[in-house]
Amino acid sequence: MPRILRHALVLAHRWVGLAMVVFLVLEGLTGSILAFERPIGRWLEAPPPQTSGDRTAPTLDMATLATAAEQLEPMIQGAYFMSTGPDIAVLRCVPRVDPATGKPFEVDFTHVVLDARTGKELRHLPDRGAGRRFADQVLPFIKDLHYNLVVGNTGVWILFFVALAWTLDCLVSFLLTLPVSTSRFWARWKPAWLVKRGASATRLNFDVHRAGGLWFLLVLFVFAWSSVELEDESAGIGLYDAVTSRLFDYRRPDDAIAAWPRHDSTPLKLDWYAAQARGEELMAQQARDHGFKIVAPVSLVKFAENGLYNYEVDTDRSFPDAVREVVFFDGDTGEPRIMPGFERHTGNVISDWLRALHMATDPIDYAPYHAFVCLFGIVLSVITVTGVCIWTAKRSARTARGRRT
Repeated sequence: MPRILRHALVLAHRWVGLAMVVFLVLEGLTGSILAFERPIGRWLEAPPPQTSGDRTAPTLDMATLATAAEQLEPMIQGAYFMSTGPDIAVLRCVPRVDPATGKPFEVDFTHVVLDARTGKELRHLPDRGAGRRFADQVLPFIKDLHYNLVVGNTGVWILFFVALAWTLDCLVSFLLTLPVSTSRFWARWKPAWLVKRGASATRLNFDVHRAGGLWFLLVLFVFAWSSVELEDESAGIGLYDAVTSRLFDYRRPDDAIAAWPRHDSTPLKLDWYAAQARGEELMAQQARDHGFKIVAPVSLVKFAENGLYNYEVDTDRSFPDAVREVVFFDGDTGEPRIMPGFERHTGNVISDWLRALHMATDPIDYAPYHAFVCLFGIVLSVITVTGVCIWTAKRSARTARGRRT
């Protein structure tokens, strides 16, 4: 590598790295916590509301629960189920449009908790704020910190550019570990992978930074580029889609839903009961066609603006296949709508895997991988901090030399 190019890469790595220090440490540590979001959430959440004493009664289906919520709360309409279980069901809801004003009703909650056996309303859940206990707000705050720095769309844009810089810096840092000369390449490159025993604190810090970056290079790149994907999706910039479509056969996820806009403001012709029946029918067909068994329903989602429903189930499939399967269909006619997951575009498959690896979701939603993601967040923080220590040590040495001169 030419000396001038290497010097330019060193400067880029140094100053870009310093600019990202706070963000990468913050993302690494909050990501480590969110790797165990579900068990932490169960520990922090308020005691479950009192449900029906008859635990032998069957659980109501999702259509019945969604209909019951809308009848109990006329100003809202159900959107999708956050969770369902034998005791309670949590339905995410959105305000209906007030016919008198043409604007959505003002409601102070975003979720309705129902008794899964009787359909009785147990409580409301505001998204956050004074209506929630402090413990209930801990995880939402950490998630906001991780996703948008708690400053909304501005934070999303900041993290998008941080993720983009992080992705490019992964490539730059890899190039800087390569030997200057190609003679005896492997012998010269080997020390970059090792931490020298008995070395000084300065050398130990450097070795941890360089070797840690090399051993975790692929993981660093996956999390960096998947961060670009996730932040780009929130910001609507389109860079990730543009790059992926240039490299692979790819269909933008939003295009799949936007391909069927609905210009009619009347309620969907399929109510919750009809939608559930149609979803079950289409899913049974998918099971026959693709050779899996349906274990349990997971969610029924209404996309009112696009005139669509989707129906999701757990299946008997195991890693590396996705455990969950979903079907989309027209909310007026029940006609199936083919989504990218079924068409299996190469770029969409890669994108799905990037999201799964980043968020530890299906098909790798297993405790060992959650532990690995937690460990990686700590490793990322260590690599970042050691980089600052290297810069500080070199800066101090330059200052000392200047004083002696």
